[in-house]
Amino acid sequence: MKTEAKAAMLLAPPPADAAVAYWGTLPTHDGSRIYQWHVADWIAHAFNDGDTTVNTSITMFFTQCFGGNWLASFNATPFEAQLYGLYDRWRFTEATVASADRAGDLSYYNGYHRSAAAAFSPYTSAAGVHDQGIFGACAQETPLIQGDADRRIGWSQLGLGNTFVLAYAGKPESLDWDDLRDIHDATRNRSGVGAVFLGGAGDASSAGMVGAELRAATASRLEATIFEIGAHLRAGSFDTFGFFATDHGGLATVDVAPAVLLPGALRRVVLRNTTGQTFEFDWIALSPGDVARPQGIPAIPEPGTWALMLCGLGVVGRLGRRRLREPSATP
Repeated sequence: MKTEAKAAMLLAPPPADAAVAYWGTLPTHDGSRIYQWHVADWIAHAFNDGDTTVNTSITMFFTQCFGGNWLASFNATPFEAQLYGLYDRWRFTEATVASADRAGDLSYYNGYHRSAAAAFSPYTSAAGVHDQGIFGACAQETPLIQGDADRRIGWSQLGLGNTFVLAYAGKPESLDWDDLRDIHDATRNRSGVGAVFLGGAGDASSAGMVGAELRAATASRLEATIFEIGAHLRAGSFDTFGFFATDHGGLATVDVAPAVLLPGALRRVVLRNTTGQTFEFDWIALSPGDVARPQGIPAIPEPGTWALMLCGLGVVGRLGRRRLREPSATP
């Protein structure tokens, strides 16, 4: 039996020891699954900066529901907490990430997301977009930013490199389409700027985005688009990547199955089994993938008209919630 298999057996806790963790999800047009570790893994592999680090300049804005818990996946500190930390394997050394709200808290319709999208431009900084998002946020939102707030979304106006922008909305409603249109208007016909949009079924004419590179919002399309952008990034240049996620989103409650471990001298993992024995390895953990079993979270209605009014009044309630709590998969 291979050493990896033996160690995995030693380290695997009994089923009763399975831990519960929370991961953010993105909605999709076809119901496919996108967990936050998927996006982190795709970017890390596509940008190919190193075995465990991503040094590309990145700015990301998560304005969908439960955006805050995405921040931990895109900072420079992997393995932040067990057991979730075992799957947080990447160091994003040049990433700035903003969110409409704290981890586990809802963002609201016509709040942070609309003002941030209106301010999004390849010629500004992450702070410039985030500050405008705060200015337009609903009273219930607590926007966050992590990383260098002065990091620019793009350098193209200085002639230093290319800017690649990706905007995503899985099941967009009218204001989500407004977000995509704002970003389209800010990026089209700009020298050195390329923008791709994944929204709904990918129908540009019905979305009022004629001329935009609009694709269907599915897990496979998002992965392929990230790898497509990664293939154009030039090592050692000032190329930048900007990502803007809007629309519903969700928070998946998952029972974490025993981690599958493979060699990788990243950090020393110390685990103890039920008999008190201690095992120490310089190992790295892989993504749990479909071993995670999301538990269903009831959906919350999102009627646009009422949500707009309630946001303006600062009323806390179900009708004012920004996004549906949508389970990413059935239990």
